[in-house]
Amino acid sequence: MLRFLPVLTLCACSAVAPLTALRLSALDPLTADPAAIALAVTLPDGLRFLPGTARLEFGASRGAETVGDSFTLQEQDGLFVLSEADAARMRQVQAEVIDWKAEGQSEGPTEGRLGIALGACGVNGGPGPDATGSVFIRLEQGGDLLPLIVDGRIVDLIGLTGIEAIVPCEGPE
Repeated sequence: MLRFLPVLTLCACSAVAPLTALRLSALDPLTADPAAIALAVTLPDGLRFLPGTARLEFGASRGAETVGDSFTLQEQDGLFVLSEADAARMRQVQAEVIDWKAEGQSEGPTEGRLGIALGACGVNGGPGPDATGSVFIRLEQGGDLLPLIVDGRIVDLIGLTGIEAIVPCEGPE
């Protein structure tokens, strides 16, 4: 079972691109190429990325047994991608899970999960009440960026509590 980008469950349905969501439902997090995954995120006026907070979360579970890790996404040419070292580390975790599958299913089915986390801070009073943002994702090496969330309301993506928790950015605005 696939659980990719939990942000989708928080987002207004009209902002989720259905064709991309369909492609994600066919993606197996246990075999996805970590080096191929890339994100492009458009933040509204009033928000700025917090350096070092972009993460790709990978995990898997089989019964009570779980394995997972969190990998830092680096900003490179306007995209968030894994470093070569983190892509290799994620492949190691995937291989561990694939070994579970080779052992048999006596402890239940294996489920893989991928998710993203991006931290932001507020500038000039933070985002307005109707501020929107977009997320695009690449699933294949050399593939196109696919629209995932298009003009999703920030409040729908992170909730009112999340909006209220945005801290002002430090340094020049």
